Amino acid sequence: MFLFEGAEGTMLYTGDFRLSHSSASRMPCLKNKVIDHIYVDTTFCIEEAWYIPPRELCVKNLLKIVQQWIVRGNQYVVRLNMSAKYGYEYLIEELHKSFGEKIYCSRAKNYDCLPNIASILTTDPTCSHIFVCYKTEILGNQWKASKMDVADMFKNVQWLTINLSTMYFTNCEEAHVVEVQTNKQCYRLCFSFHSSLSEICSFLRQIKPTHIHANVLPSINETFYSVEERLRRLCTNQTHSMQQSYQPLGSIQSSNNQCVQVVQRSNSLDVLHSNKG
Repeated sequence: MFLFEGAEGTMLYTGDFRLSHSSASRMPCLKNKVIDHIYVDTTFCIEEAWYIPPRELCVKNLLKIVQQWIVRGNQYVVRLNMSAKYGYEYLIEELHKSFGEKIYCSRAKNYDCLPNIASILTTDPTCSHIFVCYKTEILGNQWKASKMDVADMFKNVQWLTINLSTMYFTNCEEAHVVEVQTNKQCYRLCFSFHSSLSEICSFLRQIKPTHIHANVLPSINETFYSVEERLRRLCTNQTHSMQQSYQPLGSIQSSNNQCVQVVQRSNSLDVLHSNKG
């Protein structure tokens, strides 16, 4: 976020952000600060996205899914599909912390500006059971190897694909789960690095800006005026009735509430290492 202060007032620009409720109270620079104008992330400023599961719950389910797959053997590998270049650093850190191995990412150089992330990534596919990829990325294209060598390298690998998404769950009939298994070797996992409508309203109520400006339009049927009016209306209603009325994302929770016990695994992927000279 960027905070601008000058002779004509104070302006806060959030950019893309995901804040939990009461986060503003933990920001010293905003304490007792008069905010004249705020330009806020309104990506999910729609009633269907009143509630989005917190990152901690999504990570808990991710770790459960990954563990259940890779614990089967060294030939079991997880591919985590991203839709953006940045925003998944929290997931990468938690995966590394839990499983004790580097995470494969063909574009690891993108994170050279983030040393704590760069240090836990690898461009060697034989060193990890967890791959972080773009959705359209074709594995093997970035390696200096023939198609035959790549095919031989992966012929025994059992893949599990996890697609990270948010909007999919706004229309999901099974609204009581964070993840949906779409087939035997593929999951969709609810994860967002944009704030939900309720989180945006909570943030605005805490900092009490004089003027609210939307950064983006959440749908093609919206105008900046309609989005800003919605926020102004909701922020004056401390007990918003939509909390009961809108359920597509509002009731999402883990389908398995048990604690995730992570199994520490070897850092080597034997089925891939066997192809090294």
